Amino acid sequence: MAKKITIAAAAALITLAAAACLGSSSVHLRDTVSIIAHKLFSSPLPETIGSHTVAIIWSIRIPRVLMAFLVGGALSVSGAVVQSVLRNPLASPYTLGVSSGAALGAGIIIITGLTVPFLGMYLLPFTGLIFGIVIVVAAIAFASRVDRTLSTNTIILSGLVFSLFVGAMLTLLARLNRESIERIALWHLGTFASRGFSHIGGILPFL
Repeated sequence: MAKKITIAAAAALITLAAAACLGSSSVHLRDTVSIIAHKLFSSPLPETIGSHTVAIIWSIRIPRVLMAFLVGGALSVSGAVVQSVLRNPLASPYTLGVSSGAALGAGIIIITGLTVPFLGMYLLPFTGLIFGIVIVVAAIAFASRVDRTLSTNTIILSGLVFSLFVGAMLTLLARLNRESIERIALWHLGTFASRGFSHIGGILPFL
């Protein structure tokens, strides 16, 4: 088991470093590793590596790569949990309405422009989390009224119904507020553009 974990960790690190090399300006893997080692362990940086290359790798690409890695890990774990609980290999956060509920909460914040000073950058993910939980609780409560045994199929079907209903509500809100459609769609699809190390700290509590 320890050997498998070691191999997986090494493969993940290599993949992260290789991903940071890719972009409109290609950087050699050796240079990328040197920059990371310089930033983390203060090792000497080769003279052939300019400051602009360091900025591209450390300030732009590394945060995006780490964000993609953490988000992908969170999605895989959430999918595994949902499938295990419902004992259905086809189940997903979309099945129970989590994703639709989160999108609706974020859409409301985007449309209204509501701000909460003490939450700051956490406002959108926090609102999405709350709405996602509310929709799941509502779906399970509805399923318990329909089927007291709370069978897996009943929960999944109830989740799908709530997911479609909430998705329709979000579509209606977006239609009535056309100026916000692009931001809502972008949030729903997800993006790692303009993400920095502060955003990595922002995702850790939810992760």
